Amino acid sequence: MTSRPSRLFFGDSGSAFTCGSVTGRDARGTAAVDRPEHFDYAEDHCALNLPLLAMGLYGPVALFALCLARGLTAGPDWFAYAAFTPVFCMAPISLLYRNWPTGIRVDERGVRIGAVASKGAEHRNPTVTNQNWAVFSCPWSGVREMFVVTDPDHVMRLRTSPEYDTLSNRWMKRSSMIWCAAGVLVPPLMRAALVIRIDPAVATVPELGSARFYSNYMEPNDPHYSRALKFRVGNTWVVPTRHPEHLRALIKDQLHPVAPTPKRKRKRKRKKKPRRR
Repeated sequence: MTSRPSRLFFGDSGSAFTCGSVTGRDARGTAAVDRPEHFDYAEDHCALNLPLLAMGLYGPVALFALCLARGLTAGPDWFAYAAFTPVFCMAPISLLYRNWPTGIRVDERGVRIGAVASKGAEHRNPTVTNQNWAVFSCPWSGVREMFVVTDPDHVMRLRTSPEYDTLSNRWMKRSSMIWCAAGVLVPPLMRAALVIRIDPAVATVPELGSARFYSNYMEPNDPHYSRALKFRVGNTWVVPTRHPEHLRALIKDQLHPVAPTPKRKRKRKRKKKPRRR
């Protein structure tokens, strides 16, 4: 019996690695991959980097404490400012709330991202605004490729490209945003990401509810004060990671193992016997 390796609770970054060896092809000709037997990786709250915590938690708490201190020294009017601190910091607090449960689970069953540490998250169907509170899962038969990205330009494209439009990294939708990409759990100021190419027909995607946004003007070609933003199922999931190098090394070991080159046996040279005269 082979022993299982200890479970890892962190992960890491960089170039792409193909997920396992090819076992077959689906109807569209996309290669399926082998299921790894000893891949066990878990990372909870992977979106909580220091800039996001500073914006959504440390900053509002410091502002609230400052207003309380000023209320005790300068006058009671500052207590009113302390009461309105959550209103002043609504945008960063809401972004912290949206990204709080984001996590990663990779094991023998497949890949899961989202609120993986929550017990009832698999049966939860939130709106597109809070899709990080749901669970997206895909068995190994539907995983086509998995790699870690740390290149700043590539990470910037994952955060700003219309192909990966999401409300996990912006408080309000931009005017050109027509749908929200399901499974793209990109937080603000992300530095490293795990990118997973999946087969949408095999993956389990929750039924996300739409969110309605209102504007203060009407466009001449589209006279509507409000728009319902719905989700769109694609073939790419993106989730942040705080330890990219460890996760990259694990992907390289478990999903694309390098076979050791066999050592060649050296032939012993026979000593020549002296000829008898």
